[in-house]
Amino acid sequence: MYRIVTHPEAAEQIAHLPPHLLLDYAHALDAAAAAPWAGAPHHKDNPDAEVRRRLFGPLGVGQVLYLVLEREQQIHVLQVLWLELPED
Repeated sequence: MYRIVTHPEAAEQIAHLPPHLLLDYAHALDAAAAAPWAGAPHHKDNPDAEVRRRLFGPLGVGQVLYLVLEREQQIHVLQVLWLELPED
């Protein structure tokens, strides 16, 4: 299991996550800590890069961008983004 380190900018973004996405975000982080390399590469042209991403929430409206530091067994959360879907 990798240790999760959240950068200040990402912590601010997480603080503003809509409440209905918090549990999905937590599940994405758990999955990243258990298998960080299973996340998609941030840039498809660099599939072995240490910067990875995982989608979360309904329809994948959220994305967590993280850096894998293999030697330290750490994941650094760099950015958390989400889309606001219009309500029906």
